[in-house]
Amino acid sequence: MSLDERLEALTQTVELMAAMQRDNERFDRRHKQLATQTSQHEHLFGQVALRFHEVGDYIDSLARIAGVHQERLDAYDRRLSDLEQGPPA
Repeated sequence: MSLDERLEALTQTVELMAAMQRDNERFDRRHKQLATQTSQHEHLFGQVALRFHEVGDYIDSLARIAGVHQERLDAYDRRLSDLEQGPPA
């Protein structure tokens, strides 16, 4: 192997290593971006989960209120029905 061939092989090796280093740096930057985005998404998911829990509590509360109102309406219906039938004979 001549000196020129060795120099050419060394040049190609250095170019390859430089390309690999650039790829690695791009990978590291992208990895950091994704880690940051993942952290942000986890935070947002936690907030969404909290809101869903609150909405569930509100729905339960509304269901209890609707149940109470339904019971009152049923009682009024019974009283109205009794009034429409008149006094017992």
